[in-house]
Amino acid sequence: MSHRFVRHALVAAISLACACNAAATSLSAWAYGAEIWESNTLTTNGLSNTPISAGGTAADGSVVDCKAGGSNGIFMPSSFKLHREVRADDEWFGCQTEVDSTDSVTAWAPGLPDGTPIRYIAKMKLKLSLVAPPPDFGYMYLETMVQVEDTRAFWYGPDALDAEQEVTLRAVYDAVVGQKLVVRALIKSYNQVGGTLVNGVPVTGELSLKKARVILSSPTPGANITGDSGHLYQ
Repeated sequence: MSHRFVRHALVAAISLACACNAAATSLSAWAYGAEIWESNTLTTNGLSNTPISAGGTAADGSVVDCKAGGSNGIFMPSSFKLHREVRADDEWFGCQTEVDSTDSVTAWAPGLPDGTPIRYIAKMKLKLSLVAPPPDFGYMYLETMVQVEDTRAFWYGPDALDAEQEVTLRAVYDAVVGQKLVVRALIKSYNQVGGTLVNGVPVTGELSLKKARVILSSPTPGANITGDSGHLYQ
């Protein structure tokens, strides 16, 4: 049976309103392929030091090996490795992963009364690399988002072969002192190889997320950047 992942736009996949009064990190992953089927899910309230994995090895030596994880505002180094041996069929396989970090931060700064305007800036810094499969035989990419209250920034990529990239997403929100703000970050990965291969050459690809974290700041001196979870966003 041939199977291809269906790509969904990240914008449509996230809720436009989040009633989040407590910290939460949800992680999920799954992998599909010829003779490969494994799925793991993990949901934690706060910190998690254990990555989740999805994958396996087929009888012919084809491999899916995907690992991702995170905690409040900090994403573990993640790796997505695919190797498809030469096959006569056009079977596609790979993995999708998702790491979602959601927290609440109360807007305040020393000496400011409730209702005073105060600006918050949420940044997510990413460092990643890609060795992509041939365009006709697969793809590997990330969909990412950082959010402060109802302001969001998105990034999709990488889009270059053998890419080494550093990316910063930036979302700005004008709050008032006393307001409780949603601070959220989301990283999804989509990885797949397949097709009818020719010339007796296996197809491989590897995407690595080496570093990702959320940083919260404000031009107001002493502004609170600690979440209800207790995590300090710096």
